Amino acid sequence: MRLPIIYNLDKGLSNGTTSSIKGILTSANLISASFLGVFCLTCDRLAQTAACRRNRVFAALLDNFTHGIIGSWTWAVVLGGNLNSTKNLRQIILAGILASCMDVDHFLAARSIHLKDATSLQQRPLFHMTTLIPVIAIISEIIICASGLHRLHYFPYLFTLSWFSHHIRDATRRGLWLWPFGSTPPVPYGMYIGLTLVLPFLIAILMSITGSPIHAVELHRVLHRVGGIQQV
Repeated sequence: MRLPIIYNLDKGLSNGTTSSIKGILTSANLISASFLGVFCLTCDRLAQTAACRRNRVFAALLDNFTHGIIGSWTWAVVLGGNLNSTKNLRQIILAGILASCMDVDHFLAARSIHLKDATSLQQRPLFHMTTLIPVIAIISEIIICASGLHRLHYFPYLFTLSWFSHHIRDATRRGLWLWPFGSTPPVPYGMYIGLTLVLPFLIAILMSITGSPIHAVELHRVLHRVGGIQQV
């Protein structure tokens, strides 16, 4: 399955939007999302066992592994479960890496490579600021459009999905950090599972509505047109 391109430079959003969204909400995608929910429940139940709680290293590795698999799995749902393409596999792996390596900010904030220091912070580190996600996504979109790297059109969506999936899982303990407005109460566990299952469909629908990547081509033209005017 390939995500449909439903944006036309002359006509804008086509009447195919509804059919494109139906193409995303396939039975295969819904089944895959359901198994993702089972995976989340299994890993979280394992993390609550006495053996896991006694071993700080194993607990941290399990938590990070779970974040990574959720990131990869949700992006695979966005792609319709198409694993036959090398490009798709690279994207799925990248989604997992982004979702898991976000925790490196614990070590950066602690200024230490020791796990005990990284997990004993009094405040949440920078990458766990949820309001940072749209900022990075928008900046990356502008850079991609301005530089004409249209083959990377998917990155702002992939980044948003990867980091937000990490944030909502962590939010079951401490809520979402919405700087400068403060933090939300802890997210109920059932809501976390629901958001995790819905997130890839929301991202896929957003990509269809925005017509990625064709809209990036048009924005690239506009930016260069403006740049040419300023130079004159």
